Amino acid sequence: MELVDVGCVDAEEILRRLSMFGAFWKSRRAFQGMNLLWKAAWKSNIETLAVFLYGSRVTNIIFKVEYVHESPTCRIEITCMFTGWGMQAPRELASIESLAKKLLTELFSFGQDELYPFAVESGLDPLPAEQGVVEIFLCPYCGARYLKRGLQCDSDGSVRCQNCGRWVPPFQPGPEAQKAE
Repeated sequence: MELVDVGCVDAEEILRRLSMFGAFWKSRRAFQGMNLLWKAAWKSNIETLAVFLYGSRVTNIIFKVEYVHESPTCRIEITCMFTGWGMQAPRELASIESLAKKLLTELFSFGQDELYPFAVESGLDPLPAEQGVVEIFLCPYCGARYLKRGLQCDSDGSVRCQNCGRWVPPFQPGPEAQKAE
């Protein structure tokens, strides 16, 4: 089992990006298809829970999503199951979980324009265009990227990175701020 923590993205965007995982996987791993077999989501005022099941000829990948609305953070649990012949289950499943974690992390670091082809291939409506100035926060310790508008800052303006857990000095907009077109 692998865990991915995602911050500063709303629940709908998380569900949307997870729906693109099959097309994203295909673009990175052409030899093996990964298709969305089933998904379900349950929403309340407090949290959104969802399950996505992706499958290929030999492997199923399950994403269990828990999104807490109060602090816009999400935990995604990745579990792989062996479904075919010819794999050494424990070791190879762990490497597939690790690859799924890497691809999922990459999927959440992409901007809307970069995700457009995967949305179209997944049969989703075109991604909404962001308007105005988009400030990007980049953690200097681990390189995690977040949109500034969704970050929760401490009273002195410092931010706790949701990926590595370190405190980062107050946000200073710089060359990372860009005008969305």
